[in-house]
Amino acid sequence: MTSIRRLSLILFVAAFSFFTLATSSSAFAQSTSPQAPRWQRDRDLQQKYQYLREVSQMLQRYHLRGEGVDEKVLVKGARETLGRAAKDARYFETWPEWAKSTLASAMDNNEYETISNFFDSLSAFVQFVYPEADATELADLAASGLVSALNDPYSRVLTQEEFQEFMQMMQDMGDDRSIGASFSRNPENRDQIIVSHVRWGGIGYNIGLRHGDVIESMNGLDLLEVPRAELRAMLEMEPGTEFTLRVRREGYDEAFDIKLAQVQNPGDAAYGVMLPGNVGYIRTTQFVQTLDAEIDAHIRTLKAEGMKSLILDLRNNPGGAMNTCMNIASFFLTRGQTITSVHNRMPSFVQPADQTHVADGRNNRGDFPLVTLINEYSASASEMLSGALKGNNRSTIIGTNSYGKGIGQTFRPLQSRSDRYLYFTVLEYFDPAGEQVHEIGISPDVVVADYREQDGEFGILSRLWSEKAFENYVNENWTANAEAFEKAARPDTPINTSEFPGFRNFLRASNARGLSDATIAHELRRAIFAKYEEVHGEKKIADIVYDPALKRGWEFLTTGESAPAPEELHPATQPESQPEPESADEGDF
Repeated sequence: MTSIRRLSLILFVAAFSFFTLATSSSAFAQSTSPQAPRWQRDRDLQQKYQYLREVSQMLQRYHLRGEGVDEKVLVKGARETLGRAAKDARYFETWPEWAKSTLASAMDNNEYETISNFFDSLSAFVQFVYPEADATELADLAASGLVSALNDPYSRVLTQEEFQEFMQMMQDMGDDRSIGASFSRNPENRDQIIVSHVRWGGIGYNIGLRHGDVIESMNGLDLLEVPRAELRAMLEMEPGTEFTLRVRREGYDEAFDIKLAQVQNPGDAAYGVMLPGNVGYIRTTQFVQTLDAEIDAHIRTLKAEGMKSLILDLRNNPGGAMNTCMNIASFFLTRGQTITSVHNRMPSFVQPADQTHVADGRNNRGDFPLVTLINEYSASASEMLSGALKGNNRSTIIGTNSYGKGIGQTFRPLQSRSDRYLYFTVLEYFDPAGEQVHEIGISPDVVVADYREQDGEFGILSRLWSEKAFENYVNENWTANAEAFEKAARPDTPINTSEFPGFRNFLRASNARGLSDATIAHELRRAIFAKYEEVHGEKKIADIVYDPALKRGWEFLTTGESAPAPEELHPATQPESQPEPESADEGDF
């Protein structure tokens, strides 16, 4: 596991955030002999010590921010984390209060500056103060605290199960029964669970969950009180299972309930379709190990169908495997063009500390005009790829400034604990010009914001999503008006509701009149796309009328402009207006 391929260095924004905890003690330190600690004669405790020692050394030696970090800084992180755990009712539930209080007091002792004397006190607590304490649990919390000291939300210690799940996710999308969204603790408010990523095409995306939404409860349960494994099981339900999320969104004073029914999420990492004007369109979801092969297959298919230009959509793509990104970049770049330069703190004989990666030219798929779409949730490998295409003048970038994650992580199995893995940040990458990407992102050539509901609409929408109002309207009227709905499913056709009987009455009955025309058009198009897929088995992935960034990219490629002028489109692009109908039962909104 030394080369880029074998390391499979992970560039992932999924933000793996969780409540980091750790260990240390003080009130009971007096009971430990500094000359001959009893734990040194206890094989199990020796293993726990070696575990913490290995994590500490790995962080100092290889973590991107670990150079020059004193061991006492890491130990402080362990003490503070364990101290918080001792005061948190969700941890050590079977402990008596005096034991928790003793541990919490001990963690306030700042005399522990090395792993050795920190573990002296911790083992004394287990041996002499509260023998019922689980030493493995304490050691795991301590290890997590060591990692948390570096203030890196992307690094953590993984269990065997978590490691296997993550590796499976990076191999392919597989049998995905999640809601298509990741939840994590808010790094700015540890008492909140927020949406850290929403994957395009998943149920979370389709019902409007957004990065940063606060999830107050799921089926009435406070997610802060749900163990990680139980939460994972809750989010991977059988299709058809119904559940309710209570969501609070910035800008709104109250939270809203959204009722959902689980579905089988799509298992592909890329989807392709030909748009009018022989413009190919490829939508990506995540840089799993199969993404390069999927994109290659779509390019070949689209070229066989007469593709003249291509739109590559990296919006909402959080990143993934670095080697996959390199392969995809080589589809579009010529021999010798720079993809990225990397500074790696965990070098090997095949991966030096500083290296520039270039395209070899063997896999180039053509010099057709190319547009790449990004947004504020395009991260990591998405930014490496879009940065490479922009830096080599290979593609026009349209959208909004990307996330700004220019660092990469890898796994390291721990020798002291065969069932634990350190997942941590070891490298930083730069664009072809050597410019920093981390915390800056990739800026687009043309600024076009994605559509967002307007102020005050989220409360109405959350109710309509729960009621499946637009879906029910389409389902009930599809058979009698199939031709009109099929027409409205075309990516370049504006919606004309005068062709849909009773639509005005539907809006009135659904109490949806507070929504803007643009939002109504988006919701109706989404419901029509879903029904079309159900009827024809064909996933509708493109909308060049109501998707502002995609519309701008398509227009740029079909009008033959040599270079687009910077512009900013209003995110709520209005649909074409229709004349006011004479009948109150049908017509446009």
